[in-house]
Amino acid sequence: MASSRPWASGGTRTEGELIGTEDESLVVDDLEDLDLADRWCRKTRTLLRRLAKRVEQSSDSGKVVVEAAAVLGLLEAMRRAEDTGRWSRVDAEFVDREALQEFLMESIPRLLGRTAGF
Repeated sequence: MASSRPWASGGTRTEGELIGTEDESLVVDDLEDLDLADRWCRKTRTLLRRLAKRVEQSSDSGKVVVEAAAVLGLLEAMRRAEDTGRWSRVDAEFVDREALQEFLMESIPRLLGRTAGF
């Protein structure tokens, strides 16, 4: 029989279920946080690699510029999250800086060339 408490099997508790609980019981282990941050970092590398291919192969310059802006905005939000709360405590890194720099150096000139008509 399934438990009436979804969090009992490792799931996430709702905000209502968290009322009155101690914060200390909710702290995630540092190693788990670092593992999660590492997974996000790998996802950002994949996202940047796919976006670079879109920039290179797309014939719809307006659409690819909007996609690039959306992805870069998301990465900036993730980068800012690194400096907050539990993530700053474990020195987490969500965005692969080298992959981002490579994307910027290779793809931004192409994007600017497309929108400027070069």
